Amino acid sequence: MVDGDILLLALEDILPVALSAVGFVVLTRTSRRLDGRAAGHVAAGALLIVAGGLTKPVFKLLLAFGAIEADMLWLDDALFWLLAPGFLIASAGLWRAGRRDLSRPVGSGRWGVIGAFAVLAAATGAAVAGSEAWFFVLLTVATVGNVLAIAALVSWVRGRGDRLAAALFAGNLILIFGLAGAAAVLEQTFPAQLGEQLVSTVAQGMFMWASIRLATAVSQGSGPVARETAAAQTKSG
Repeated sequence: MVDGDILLLALEDILPVALSAVGFVVLTRTSRRLDGRAAGHVAAGALLIVAGGLTKPVFKLLLAFGAIEADMLWLDDALFWLLAPGFLIASAGLWRAGRRDLSRPVGSGRWGVIGAFAVLAAATGAAVAGSEAWFFVLLTVATVGNVLAIAALVSWVRGRGDRLAAALFAGNLILIFGLAGAAAVLEQTFPAQLGEQLVSTVAQGMFMWASIRLATAVSQGSGPVARETAAAQTKSG
């Protein structure tokens, strides 16, 4: 027998993941215009983040249809195993792309990949040892990585003078943190979970909107770098 409430939660939970995926596709394409290595990092990180985001609705779908077995509970834990390395790698790519666009010193971005491997190694060691520390390691790194990614995007769009996009990216992070706090203190009834998911959808909609604004600006050649190039061409002419 299908649980209608859980099925509704599962279907709605796909929407924020889809919005986030669109945002990351746009950011990957934008990064590719600026720096191939940065685009590779953004794409790899985004793949992990989106895959992690899908574990929740998939788990809920299986739960709604009564298809969850005891040995499938790992699916509910898979979220942070994917988010932690994903955000680290994506943030390294976003910092590199943004700094390239703004004509600032560019690093290699390798710290994201190295950090991801180190975190996964530490979490795996804790899990094999039977410790619950793996969860706190991954949760902490996923949170830090998320902050780094949004900080990179805010710095990038502020450097281009787009205050609205900066506010949208920052708002996304504030809502995500608010959701984490709400989940910790609220009883997880159906209305509470649905409300949290709707807020998550709004947050990812803001992320997608800001990403599209950034992509449009880069594709149109607007921003400080374009203005400097145009000025230099005018002087040389």
